[in-house]
Amino acid sequence: MRFLVGFLLLVVSANAQDYRINSWKSHLPLNQGLGVVQSENIVFHASKGGLILLDKNSEEKSVLTKAEGLLDTDLSCVFYNSLNDNLIIGYESGGIDIYNNGGITSYLGIINSSVLGSKRINRIREINGTIYLCTAFGIVVFDDNKVEVKDTYYLKENNLAINDIRLYNSMFYAATENGVYTAGKDLILSNYMNWAKEDLAVSVENFSEFFSLNEALYVNNNAGNYYADSVYKNVNGEWLLVPELTGSRFKSFYVKSDEQLYVSNDFGISIYDTLFNKIKYIYEYTPEVGMKPIQIIPDIEREDVIWCSDKTLGLVKNRNTWYTTFYDYQNPKTKNVFKLQAAHNNMYMTSGGASGSLWQNVWLQDGVSYYDGLDWKVINKATTSDLDSIFDMVDIAVDPSNENHFFVSTLGDGVVEILNGQVVNIHADQNSTLQPVYPISPAWYWIG
Repeated sequence: MRFLVGFLLLVVSANAQDYRINSWKSHLPLNQGLGVVQSENIVFHASKGGLILLDKNSEEKSVLTKAEGLLDTDLSCVFYNSLNDNLIIGYESGGIDIYNNGGITSYLGIINSSVLGSKRINRIREINGTIYLCTAFGIVVFDDNKVEVKDTYYLKENNLAINDIRLYNSMFYAATENGVYTAGKDLILSNYMNWAKEDLAVSVENFSEFFSLNEALYVNNNAGNYYADSVYKNVNGEWLLVPELTGSRFKSFYVKSDEQLYVSNDFGISIYDTLFNKIKYIYEYTPEVGMKPIQIIPDIEREDVIWCSDKTLGLVKNRNTWYTTFYDYQNPKTKNVFKLQAAHNNMYMTSGGASGSLWQNVWLQDGVSYYDGLDWKVINKATTSDLDSIFDMVDIAVDPSNENHFFVSTLGDGVVEILNGQVVNIHADQNSTLQPVYPISPAWYWIG
């Protein structure tokens, strides 16, 4: 399979933006949200490609990507430690970055460890002043001031992916891909024999996240299907189903002042009181724009503001339900890069894919993008219904006399002609000299 994950451009001449000549500028997708945290003055939004830092007062934006010193391009989680003003960034690779006062310190110990399999950082928690990294193999106790690992807890003899950790009634609770595990806080937690699996009668034992409300502990059972998640409450050691929190695929939970519970799912935001009566439901940012909030947090100071990390729209501020601000950064909307083509002082990019020596489809619909030195423009199925059934755009030819007129080849779906940002034709055997590839398919065009 042929991909590049984002890319860098070397600036060799100045343009309207203030780039240093002979310097690198990153072009990474910052709209695919995976988390949002905040300090008193800054909102930190994490996406797969990097971070957006938003000043709450001035609303000035800056970015942190690999070009600005981050360890990697594939972030997995983010956490703000208010005790020492450290932003802790976790990666799919197991890497850790500490951002503080404009400086970045990287930790490579987990990446370079002898752990077999995935080393992904799934979540980061602070408990009584100590940082715990929930990873794909166990729990790592981390000192973010000294930037070093203090201990590692394996909950089984073999690796076990940890999704969350909490301390409750002198017991550590770990939400894992294979059940909820507990251990007394005074035991030797690095000995997996001291961890015991809780008895929850569920068919799929993947548990994603804890939250505490009114001195009670809750955990979400993530069944992996739409409308299949269920929340359970710990009552004197027994886990009881919470009927009001079932039948959805929950993305995040946030308890505000032990009085309100904010819950995001695939399609909206629900706010509950302590008895799980629904106070408010937000299902769209505007009447024209729906929502897919991955994580939400209410603002520290402003009662009417919710910060959202959206799956496709990136950082969004929702105020009084209908007043919405989108902080879209003018970068590509996908990390998939198959072909780059320079023409007319523009950069054109296809985001399809091919697998194997026979160039088989990988069924991507990220479309085509082009950059004019200021903004990225995207044409895909999200921007036009003409591309609903078009997959794997792999090559591009630009009209020498018109920068807004170009042809994009696909694997199996013909050639797409685009003019001024609109699809004007899809060339196939019915309307052109193109011929299908036999015997693969009588309606399949192999163009690349």
